[in-house]
Amino acid sequence: MGPQAIDTPRSLLAESALRYAELGYPVFRLAPRSKVPLAHSHGHLEATTDANTIEGWWSEEPLANIGIATQGLVVLDIDGADNPWLKDEPDLQLDFMSAYEARTPRGGRHLLWRQIPGRPVRNSEGVIAPNIDIRADGGYIVAAPSVTSVGRYEWVSPGPLGVAPNELIEAPSWLVELATAKKPPGTAHIASGGEIVEGCRDSTLTSLAGTMRRRGMSIREIDAALQRVNADRCKPPLEKSQVTKIANSIGSKPPHPASVPQSSPSPFGSEDVPSALVPFRDLRGKCRSLRPPVIEGLLRQGEIMNVVAAPKSRKSWLANDAALAVATGRPWLGQFTTIKGNVLLIDNELHEETSADRIPLIARARGISLDELDDTLFVQNVRGSLLDILAMSRFFRSVQPGKFDLVILDALYRFMPRGFDENDNGAMASIYNALDEYAQMLGCSFLLVHHTSKGGQANKAVTDVGAGAGSQSRAADTHLVLRPHAVANAVTLEATTRSWPPIDPVVLRWGHPVWNIDGRLDPRHLKETKPPKKADGEPHTPESFTKSFVTAEPATTEEIKAKAKDEGVTGRQAASLLKLAESSHLVHRWTFGGNKPVKFATLPQSSQEGR
Repeated sequence: MGPQAIDTPRSLLAESALRYAELGYPVFRLAPRSKVPLAHSHGHLEATTDANTIEGWWSEEPLANIGIATQGLVVLDIDGADNPWLKDEPDLQLDFMSAYEARTPRGGRHLLWRQIPGRPVRNSEGVIAPNIDIRADGGYIVAAPSVTSVGRYEWVSPGPLGVAPNELIEAPSWLVELATAKKPPGTAHIASGGEIVEGCRDSTLTSLAGTMRRRGMSIREIDAALQRVNADRCKPPLEKSQVTKIANSIGSKPPHPASVPQSSPSPFGSEDVPSALVPFRDLRGKCRSLRPPVIEGLLRQGEIMNVVAAPKSRKSWLANDAALAVATGRPWLGQFTTIKGNVLLIDNELHEETSADRIPLIARARGISLDELDDTLFVQNVRGSLLDILAMSRFFRSVQPGKFDLVILDALYRFMPRGFDENDNGAMASIYNALDEYAQMLGCSFLLVHHTSKGGQANKAVTDVGAGAGSQSRAADTHLVLRPHAVANAVTLEATTRSWPPIDPVVLRWGHPVWNIDGRLDPRHLKETKPPKKADGEPHTPESFTKSFVTAEPATTEEIKAKAKDEGVTGRQAASLLKLAESSHLVHRWTFGGNKPVKFATLPQSSQEGR
């Protein structure tokens, strides 16, 4: 299949443009399958975050590519998959991990940061190095999922762009110095022992420090050498304290950098264009069996399993129990056989002292000697460290592949990046995409501890149990839920799986400090809950919702939700019912142009009204 077969659904381009605008990135239209602005437009000068304008633009030209104006940003545009720039400077390349990264159709990279306050950066081309451009004030980038005749733009790390511009990490200071240097920085002076000019001092000394550290030199030795270089070659010299700061920063790193595993290459090649389709015969010959199990019936190598239960329902005890079961090769809950392997428990809810107390309690209840855990269980308490899933990329890349068979993250909500909404399907999909990358890179499985939404869970399907967007249950390979049983201190365990046969629900009874299966109780006897109801006690339907809260007088979504809230309907329920009512033509959307909000009414908008 050649490049001409590549296409992007119209709705996806429009939805992506609206998503960027919602985050705060001004967008504009590029010509279809092109990197240049649409004919007769004003390019990035007309970039906007206004949803109505954007909807109108993509209604007129559904296949328009997406441009993002880079005012206030610093985007490093590295041309080509094999660009050698900074190849010998791994210390500087580490800063790339702090950026949102997109891959271009030809294998190049776009790395996004925000500008450092008070240090504006202008758009430039080739100033830093050949085939290295800066997209900043006065410029723009082509944004995913735009497509050209060569291939598609894609977000690759840490996932789709999901934070506002002011929540991006600040650009590395050495990069800003290079981008704002008064004259193009050269490299000959570094090799020949000549002057190191203003604008290159920090980056050059950092590079030299990295070289010395990789050869095993101490902080004191690095500082002494840098002070001499600074005095002899930097024009003008940096403050001695600044040089010492560089030495301390680089000297504190390991002398022999850990190998950074690379993600597996795309099956579609560097341009993400299918170059060779795989016949099923070859696939069958290559994959003669499923991936090896970690927990029989529930989890395989490289898979992700959610464990979902109500807040404060002892689900963390259950996850800890799973950690001990895998670390010792014992059946989990006495039913699910495990394959013994190393386990990493990363806990951002408990203090170290609590974990140190809890794990021996579970071990004693399960008849496990603590000596059995010394070399197979690893615990990292990160409460208060403000770590999130995407920021942990550098940590996971430093872990030796194959070191761990199971990684447990407790609890998922505390690993959410700042500004992420767990009710946003796109945001949650990016979290699971990152976890998939980590699992593939490390050769491990992930177990995620998550909480349910408020209210009863008995009347929900298994995949609907869990707070937030539905993509959480869809993205995971196993979605295991605990629902309150009619009997006190008991829960029903159910699960949907992707690579295993369905499992029969079981009842767990709590007996501090562990859960145990109780075969005497019927899993179907869940604790009764009451669904949201109208004043007459019946659940709301789109028809009853429309009759109760929507009138012939147009009202905004927020106004309708406020009226419904007074009657006990949550905002999320109201939004869902309003959407269903619109799709059933019970209510009609009114638009007013400009930045005015959309409204809804029981009567359709005439051609004269609302203009």
